[in-house]
Amino acid sequence: MSSLSRSEFQRQIQRLDPISFEQFIADIWAHRGWNVRVTSASHDRGIDIIAEWNGVISRTEAIHVTRYQSEVSSHEVQRYGRIPNQDPAIETMIIVTRSSFSQPAQELAADLNVKTVDCHDLHTLVRESELVPLLFEYVESNETETQSRLSRVDMERSKLHTATGVDASASSSTSRSIVSSSSRSRSTTAHSSIADDRNTTLTHSESSGSFKIGLYALIAISILLSVGFLLTLL
Repeated sequence: MSSLSRSEFQRQIQRLDPISFEQFIADIWAHRGWNVRVTSASHDRGIDIIAEWNGVISRTEAIHVTRYQSEVSSHEVQRYGRIPNQDPAIETMIIVTRSSFSQPAQELAADLNVKTVDCHDLHTLVRESELVPLLFEYVESNETETQSRLSRVDMERSKLHTATGVDASASSSTSRSIVSSSSRSRSTTAHSSIADDRNTTLTHSESSGSFKIGLYALIAISILLSVGFLLTLL
C-alpha cells in the first residue's frame, strides 16, 4: 500500500467528492500531530481547516482546500495570501489542491509566504505518514455513500411514478363513473319521458271518449224533445 504510485494516487484522490477530500486533508494534519478543526461551509474567508500545533512553540495554520480539479491561479493565491495580515492569530496560510499550481501562482505564493501543497506534495505526505489505507477507506466510503444517495433518488423517483400512476388510474375510474352515472341519468330521463308521453296519450284518449258520450246524449235528448213537440201538435 505504501508503494502506491503517484499516478495511481492521483487517480484515487480524484474519486473523492469535495467534502470527503476536505475531511481527508484534515485527517492528514491530525495524523501528523496537529489539532484540527474543520470550519463551517459558510465561512466568509474561505478557510476550510484550522490547524493548531501545541508544542514548545505553538502556531496556527489556516488551510484552504480547493474544491475544483483545475490548476490554481495566481488570483487564488493572492486572495488567500492576505488572510494572515487580516488575522494575527493565523501565522501560516496553506492552499491545498489535488491538481497543481500555475507558475505565476507559485511565484506569488513565495512572495506572500503562502505554503502550497499540490497533488505531488500530497502523495509524499500520505506515503510518509503511512496513510494510504486511510485514502482507500475514504474512497470506498465515498463511493458507498454515492451509491446510497443514488438508490434513495431512484426509490423516491419510483414512488413518484407509482403515485402518479395511481392518481391517473383513480382519475380514469372517476371519469368512467361520471360517464356511467350520466348515461344512467339520461336513460332514466328517457324512460320518464316515454312514461309521460304514454300517460298524456291515455289522458287525451279518455277525454275524447267522454266528449263523444256527452255529444250522443245531447242528440238523443234533442230527438226526444222534437218527437214530444210533434205529438202535442197532433
